[in-house]
Amino acid sequence: MTRDDALAIRAYLNSLDPVKAERRPNDLIWPLNHREMMAGWNEIFFTKGEFSPDPKKSAEWNRGAYLVEGLGHCGACHTPTNFLGAAKASERLQGGTLQDWYAPDLAGELRSGLGSWSADDIVQFLKLGRNNRTAAYGPMAEVITNSTSKLNDGDLKAIATYLKDMPAPATEKKPGKPDPKLVQAGKAIYIDNCSACHRSNGEGTPGTFPSLKGDTTVQDRDPTTIIRLILDGVHAVATDARPTPLSMPSFSWKLSDEQIAAVASYIRSAWGNAASPVSESDVQPMRQVLHGTAK
Repeated sequence: MTRDDALAIRAYLNSLDPVKAERRPNDLIWPLNHREMMAGWNEIFFTKGEFSPDPKKSAEWNRGAYLVEGLGHCGACHTPTNFLGAAKASERLQGGTLQDWYAPDLAGELRSGLGSWSADDIVQFLKLGRNNRTAAYGPMAEVITNSTSKLNDGDLKAIATYLKDMPAPATEKKPGKPDPKLVQAGKAIYIDNCSACHRSNGEGTPGTFPSLKGDTTVQDRDPTTIIRLILDGVHAVATDARPTPLSMPSFSWKLSDEQIAAVASYIRSAWGNAASPVSESDVQPMRQVLHGTAK
């Protein structure tokens, strides 16, 4: 961050009315509960410094880079980490798993990234919490509500400009093909349970029920989010401009782990989608986390 922005934040915080609150005890595990023990981690992974604009790029691109890499710290969720919790620099903004959600790829990959999104798609999503492609839910809903929906249009467009310039990974792992019997079973489950909203062709209803055809979340390399959505349902984000949140019901009471794996595998391979199949062993741990039961 620039010093001026840091001081502006401090000035805002100083303007708030003070409250009385007990200091919470440190509940981090050792050695993270000793600040001095982090010196070694910082030496290896932390680079001190203020954002430096790229003179070869436009002012709008640089503004977007500053917001994404600095104030927005998008990589904290959307970049995978190593076993020490440090971001993998070589996979910056290529998706990461946290809090039992998968923060999707923000790079230029066509299927699981933003390669097929327009700049306007990105602006609309960050401003309204939804577009004709998808809606925001989970931890991203908080980001939309408390942060990006408050940004002005110029900053949103700058973010979109920067993200649209992110290249796709040099090598993309080809997805495996699902068992035809699994896909057939998943199709029957989809028609019975999902087609009323998302339609038999997977195209949904623009602005109401997201399209699953070509959807980046559906085709994520990691199926964590799509499994969670089927199991637990979701309330999408509500914003000032779109105050009525979209909702999807939970199917955990109705579908077994095997059935959820089948329908997830179907939608990840139907209508031109291409993503690796989901197995029963992928679903069971998530059900255990969410509901403490197996099925």
